[in-house]
Amino acid sequence: LQEYVTNKTKKTEELRKTVEDLDGLIQQIYRDQDLTQEIAMEHFVKKVEAAHCAACDLFIPMQFGIIQKHLKTMDHNRNRRLMMEQSKKSSLMVARSILNNKLISKKLERYLKGENPFTDNPEEEKEQDEVEAGALDEGAPSEATELTEGVPAQPPVPLEPAPGTTTPPPPPPPEEEESPVPLLGGALQCQIRGIPGLDMEDDEEGGGGP
Repeated sequence: LQEYVTNKTKKTEELRKTVEDLDGLIQQIYRDQDLTQEIAMEHFVKKVEAAHCAACDLFIPMQFGIIQKHLKTMDHNRNRRLMMEQSKKSSLMVARSILNNKLISKKLERYLKGENPFTDNPEEEKEQDEVEAGALDEGAPSEATELTEGVPAQPPVPLEPAPGTTTPPPPPPPEEEESPVPLLGGALQCQIRGIPGLDMEDDEEGGGGP
């Protein structure tokens, strides 16, 4: 498998050498991807460089302090460990898929016999590209699924009121009218009504005297 990858890398380098002015072509691609060129100057928007953390799916300004601060966060360290484990599993699946292919099995047999399995046959090259594309497609969905399963579900966020609208405060609880509690029972109060010294209301009206 290592010889297979080395051969693919060698052919890629040979293809790069056939491209004239590769650096100029790369710069032209960067210019074509600059979506800020069509924005007017009064908007003060320009293209800047940023670092992309694939583990956290986050763009970070290209500043040393901000990048280092992100690398030390708990979320980043948890996400990078999960992504490393899933990358190992995905790479193993891709390698197995390539080795289990019939075309690659034939090349492996020729390689074990001491023959050169890497030929410049266009048909074999096309089949190899199809094998690699299929292997990558098999590894990508499983990796995305397992990454999703490893991330805990976030609690639902309550809806915020629309700007410009105010929520009225809840009405206060109704106040209960307190009835005066007599010092004595109602029936007993009726019996002592008019008795000097015991009828407190009559004493208050009479000034408290005999």
